Amino acid sequence: MDSQKASFQAGETKGQAQEKASGMMEKAGNIAQSVKDSIQDVSHYLLLLFLSHRS
Repeated sequence: MDSQKASFQAGETKGQAQEKASGMMEKAGNIAQSVKDSIQDVSHYLLLLFLSHRS
């Protein structure tokens, strides 16, 4: 019976770790998207700044 309990607890721990890893990957993806959006915003601003100073 102890073997079954240990096996159950190991499976439960594995499931919790996978869930936590999945959440962390989702957060990393959100951060990456935010960085991408910020870079695009800065690039757009710099392009407009460059074009406005050309004349």
